[in-house]
Amino acid sequence: MLVNNIHLECFRNYKKLDLSLEAMLVILVGENAQGKTNLLESIYYLSRGSAHRSNRDKDLINWNESYFKILAHVSREDYDYRLGFTYDEKGKKLTVNGVKRSRIGEASDYFNTVIFAPEDLKILKGSPSERRNYLDSLISQLNPQYNYYLTQYNKVLYQRNNLLKKLIYKRESVDTLVIWDSQLSFYGSRILVKRFDYLNRLMKNAQVMHSSITNSRETLDIKYNSSLTYDISWDVNKIQQGFEERLVGERNNEIKRGTTLVGPHRDDFTVTVNQREVKVYGSQGQQRTCVLSLKLAELEMIYEEKDSYPLLLLDDVMSELDESRRNFLLKLTKGKVQTIITTTDLNALPQSSLKEALIYIIKSGSAKQLNFS
Repeated sequence: MLVNNIHLECFRNYKKLDLSLEAMLVILVGENAQGKTNLLESIYYLSRGSAHRSNRDKDLINWNESYFKILAHVSREDYDYRLGFTYDEKGKKLTVNGVKRSRIGEASDYFNTVIFAPEDLKILKGSPSERRNYLDSLISQLNPQYNYYLTQYNKVLYQRNNLLKKLIYKRESVDTLVIWDSQLSFYGSRILVKRFDYLNRLMKNAQVMHSSITNSRETLDIKYNSSLTYDISWDVNKIQQGFEERLVGERNNEIKRGTTLVGPHRDDFTVTVNQREVKVYGSQGQQRTCVLSLKLAELEMIYEEKDSYPLLLLDDVMSELDESRRNFLLKLTKGKVQTIITTTDLNALPQSSLKEALIYIIKSGSAKQLNFS
């Protein structure tokens, strides 16, 4: 998969930009707050229909403007296409070859990215919701059905929690909960089955990467921590039954607290190295290595699913990695994964890589090619 060029209008600090990206390694260099990360974010947006750093599309619009537009020409082994997103007062629109698509989530059917940024350490160091969001985002990019289950689950959860709050004051009948319990357990059990599967695949790929980076000195493991009791041998119907029975068992407690206490919205996963939890006991270097292993594992998972590598977006992380990890990363991706790197200092990258790269100087929302020799 290759992004040949990108066109931006009124996106972040870019009034208008047309940029060729026809190289396997693209480097964006410049001082902070000039637009390097914004450019990466526009590419990420094309694959998800959402931003990496913001939950509100209107925050992505250039100052004093009323819309933004992102267009790109993307090539895969078997076809080329033009992928675009526009956002204005009428909402968000995805187009493929100029034709509007009905679902924003279809973007991941055509284009995929993996991004690694300093804030991704939250996957390990942050709250359980950070890890759930990370896992949900990965699975949704690979499995559209999962995204549907997740959307429906969250709608049911919202309605069920509203009912529980009313039951505190006996404004509704307890019998109404039975309907929501059935729906919540239906969608929730299917979410859990997908999470078990994809997290196991992520772990296996991450273990290979982590072992290579650490020269087999460390062993990485990932454990899913569910708020439900289950057995790995259970099928989806058995999990659904157990989920519904647990909701019945927690009913009085949930009514007292006015919220749903069990389900995938309460779950977490733990990353360990040599059987010690990295969040608690890992050094900064170990934490970075674990996140790097997860990101490289994402590349392989997407390749297994799509038969094409996604774009790798590295946002100001090369200076955070030591020389051996930088070299490992660039060697692993060379020639097979289009990689776009932002940096404030070209000296943070190997000289051999600079000679092969397409390099742009980013300044005040503009880009100028640098001829490196």
